[in-house]
Amino acid sequence: MKIEKLLEITGGVCTNESQKEEVQSATVQLKRISQNDLFISSDVDEIKEALKLGASAILYEAEENLELQTDSALIKVDSIENSALKLLSYIVNDDEDLHFYLLRPQAITFFKMIQLKKKDVEYIPNDWKKAFELILNSEKAIFVSDDQELITKIKPKIKRYDKMAFGYNVEDTLFRSTFRVDKYVYQHKKMTPFHLTHLLRAVELCTEHHLEYSIDKVQYTKHFMPIFIEEETFIQKGEISDHVVIIVDNVEDITEGREYAKTAKVTMSKSIVFAPPKVKIEAYTKPTTFRDPVSLVTAVKTTSFNYGFVYTNKKEDLEALRAYFSRED
Repeated sequence: MKIEKLLEITGGVCTNESQKEEVQSATVQLKRISQNDLFISSDVDEIKEALKLGASAILYEAEENLELQTDSALIKVDSIENSALKLLSYIVNDDEDLHFYLLRPQAITFFKMIQLKKKDVEYIPNDWKKAFELILNSEKAIFVSDDQELITKIKPKIKRYDKMAFGYNVEDTLFRSTFRVDKYVYQHKKMTPFHLTHLLRAVELCTEHHLEYSIDKVQYTKHFMPIFIEEETFIQKGEISDHVVIIVDNVEDITEGREYAKTAKVTMSKSIVFAPPKVKIEAYTKPTTFRDPVSLVTAVKTTSFNYGFVYTNKKEDLEALRAYFSRED
């Protein structure tokens, strides 16, 4: 790519008298630098090293111009993240063989769960530097993300994937579902009924790209994980209890789970939400708060409920609850 075109795409300004006319590739990692590359960094020590390694251009962000003796192009931008992703967007949008998808986290989890081969898809990390390197250097054609802010910088016109395979719930409880997908019925799967739409999107995406999959592998996702309780301190072997702690990492599942618990044909039940301070749960203005795993366990064991929804994405909270409910007194 010509330096002139690079300036146009990134919105940068060359702050020195450069003798270089073009770059061959681009990277944000010093170890990947090759002769005539563009190096993207604001770290002066890294920039100096990249120039020694033969970088033809540097994309950097700083208040002052870099004062370095070099004939490579020093290109100053307002934001290296935005400029780097503009460059990446220019590259990938010119390739019709690349496919990008924005999915909800639950749908991505099912997409990973049902695939029989893991080598066909790249999952875009939320860190923009890692995303830049992954996309630029991958030989795969399918890229999936749940980060709307990041992915729209790369694919500005992208919309959330909303295609679904044909399917519907046949019979369900809050924790088990019998459902149909296309021609087949899957019985008593460990899956919440309101997660079926996410599964149907995952199935449709697999079908669209001829990816092998199996719905037999479906089970609870990391976004909605129940711990069944018998009396107070034991994990229940059979999943028939209406006394259960449910670990949830998103507000959407809490709202739908509580609604299901209220409307399902089960015994009169009380649901409660446990959440860290300042977390807002729609239609639940005063959740029972906890600060750490110890205070969470204390709150759960001293509160009366049938369905306790714990809002957390911390592994240590889940482990503390599992340890408490699996102990033997």
